[in-house]
Amino acid sequence: MENQKNASDVILKKEIVGYIKSKLSLTQGVLCMTQEKIYLESSLPHRGVFGFFSSLGKHHNERHDIIFDLEYANIFDIKQGQYVVQSNVLEITNRNKNKFRVIVNDYKEWENAIKQKLTSYVA
Repeated sequence: MENQKNASDVILKKEIVGYIKSKLSLTQGVLCMTQEKIYLESSLPHRGVFGFFSSLGKHHNERHDIIFDLEYANIFDIKQGQYVVQSNVLEITNRNKNKFRVIVNDYKEWENAIKQKLTSYVA
């Protein structure tokens, strides 16, 4: 039964989002919430060193890179941020004070879902 997933691996919430790398850099990704953590993976498959040419081969790597992977115990703060005219920015700060900024469709929905996990995780 190798294909059987743990309950902690089940995706509870998932959305295609924009990850704000810097003021001038935005990349597309998939934000996922599980029972134990929240993580963001790139929406483009990892192609390795050879980039485009590796996709011409029959067996290319379809792995997606993980941009961040945070267990709820490592989340220090979540708040609403802004990016240009976007106000639906989910800003997550970890315990090391690193900030991860993600443009989501509905900020309040994500905030409530994460806060619910944070309170149930601490309790």
